[in-house]
Amino acid sequence: MGKARGSGEPYKEIRKDRKGREVVYWCFKCELDRKPNGDRDYTVIRRRNRNELIKAKNELLVKLASGEPIKVDKRKVCEWLEFWLPNYAKPRMKPRPYRNYVSIVNCHIIPHIGNVQLAKVKAEHIRAIHRGVKQSGAGVRMAEQAQSVLSLAIRDAIIEEVLPQNTRNIAELVEKPKDRTRASREPLEVEEARAVLRKSRERNDPMFARWLMALLLGSRQGECLGLTWDRVNFEEETLDLSWELQWLPLKRKKGDPLPVEEVYPREMFDVADGEEFIPLYRSSALIRPKTDESTRVVPIPAPLLVELKRLKESSPPNPWNLVWVSEKGVPIRSRDDTEAWKDASAAAEVPIYVLHAGGRHTANNLLLELGVSEEIRMAIMGQSSVAANRIYTKVKLAEKRKAITELSEWLVAA
Repeated sequence: MGKARGSGEPYKEIRKDRKGREVVYWCFKCELDRKPNGDRDYTVIRRRNRNELIKAKNELLVKLASGEPIKVDKRKVCEWLEFWLPNYAKPRMKPRPYRNYVSIVNCHIIPHIGNVQLAKVKAEHIRAIHRGVKQSGAGVRMAEQAQSVLSLAIRDAIIEEVLPQNTRNIAELVEKPKDRTRASREPLEVEEARAVLRKSRERNDPMFARWLMALLLGSRQGECLGLTWDRVNFEEETLDLSWELQWLPLKRKKGDPLPVEEVYPREMFDVADGEEFIPLYRSSALIRPKTDESTRVVPIPAPLLVELKRLKESSPPNPWNLVWVSEKGVPIRSRDDTEAWKDASAAAEVPIYVLHAGGRHTANNLLLELGVSEEIRMAIMGQSSVAANRIYTKVKLAEKRKAITELSEWLVAA
């Protein structure tokens, strides 16, 4: 709460205008709460007319009484985002999503509204981002992501009181653009999933077991591509999904030479402190899943067990003991895996679904139709509970195995 200077009465002050002429102003000075460093802070109202000053003074006192902030942080969008990325986004994100955030901020937000004052971001600025992304040829999905990133940054600015607590997050309020041409994120129908698997087997697709794992277990892309043979237990017929493959950002500037070694040194990886990872090939690495629930042991369904044994016998060894590698014998990039899935879908003449979302939704929906409980479905797929305060239930392996067996019999049935 502020207080008036001296007696709290207006006073006169002589100042020079832009042309150097002396002008008399009526003034009112009000002390505010001290700054975080302990320095005194104040605001001064100046008007040419005494009555106008009294009106402005009364408005100021009403704001002070209601707790409304008098001074608003004047930093620009670019200044806040450049501070927000390493200090707020990075510590709570996995390396690859963080790298995407950095790219989105630098390529699609700062170039279009970077010089706008953060406190003055309006709907028109959000739409300016949409237009800029479209003009760059990046697509509607990128415009949607850019708006989401900005929304998170504004949310943190409000929480940290960089912006007033009553600030509306305009990036949340503006409707996001919709891409009606991209691959569907809906679950596959049972017959569509069967068609992909059937055609993939007929074509001797080297990724056939990969598609089985995704559709039968609902495994994430990184979990499949990061699976190593030492975590495939053929005796107990289980998979240990405690690591996933990602291509991580590096601590280097554009144009800097890359190391000559095939395995980059750990200090080159730009990851948050405490991030557990195992460097593999160049910037690829095995990292821990994002949640404790994602680290799990699941039964291997019979069809997948047969294919993994066949793959184990026919595949040459690789330095990382990975189950799946590219034709060049190196870890598979996510975009190449996505293209392989599109090819498998096209060969089966079914719509192209996003495998990560579509495959997981397919497995989840089929388990639901089979009457499998929520706890078992969550344990199989490594999901966190929907209810924020629900205690996560540990599901016995036998219960998981029963559910997965029923699913595999239904899905892989001829």
